[in-house]
Amino acid sequence: MLLSITLECRGKGGISIKDELIIFIHIPKTAGTTLRSILKKEYGPLMKPFYLDKEQPPDMKPLLACKKCIGGHIGYGIWMPYWNRSLLLENPCSRPVSYITMLRDPVERLISLYNFLKIIYLPIQEPASVIFNLTFEDFVESNHYQADTQTLYITGGSLDIDTAKHHLTRFRAVGITERFDESIFLMKRKFGWGDLHYQKLNITPNRPQKNQLTDSIIQRIQERNALDVELYRFAKSLLEREIKSLDSQSGEELRQFLNRPVVKSKKFIPSHRLTNRQPGL
Repeated sequence: MLLSITLECRGKGGISIKDELIIFIHIPKTAGTTLRSILKKEYGPLMKPFYLDKEQPPDMKPLLACKKCIGGHIGYGIWMPYWNRSLLLENPCSRPVSYITMLRDPVERLISLYNFLKIIYLPIQEPASVIFNLTFEDFVESNHYQADTQTLYITGGSLDIDTAKHHLTRFRAVGITERFDESIFLMKRKFGWGDLHYQKLNITPNRPQKNQLTDSIIQRIQERNALDVELYRFAKSLLEREIKSLDSQSGEELRQFLNRPVVKSKKFIPSHRLTNRQPGL
């Protein structure tokens, strides 16, 4: 069945069974919205955003056969956090699969998540009112978010740091939010993307900075997210090693890319409020 669907897609000028399927693991609050916009611009209708939350997943066979890229709040193996299901295990893909993702300093990610949730939830609705009225210090100690979220996404549902690191070494591209432009430059080279002119999207406005936090709260975040701290440092070392390995010409191209005119970031302005989402992931 999968082969016949793939051949049908090829006949329409789309995807063949030999074409790579890119799976973009969009960990919340890691600049994934901006990367998704780049993927959508590059692949057009062959890029399938995958943001289901509590919805049942669709039939995966045509998506795995006819799309160039699938990306969303999914983990390794197209793991769905709410259902704790790996759709790629349930629906094996005959095409070669490559993964890309972005990781972020766990302290910065939690600051961003907290302020994002305060924006999207109305203060009068449950469980929103609980989150809305929590101080950041209380939020850090609460169960309103999943600790070590990044590790869960990279493993596909477990808190095994060795598995997470192993997966990252096999990813086609691992980016770092704090070095977003360098990360995108390297992805561009690997996947042969065209000229990139992008705007950083979904920026949480007026959020506090890490250097405004006390040492004790930073330490507490790192304690509660110790696996993510270790995984982030590992991912950062992979990126830095890759940048250092660039030849002189590629290094000059990177320098020019970093010095190009920057499009002003677009802050997040909610068009609606969320009342039925899991804030923990």
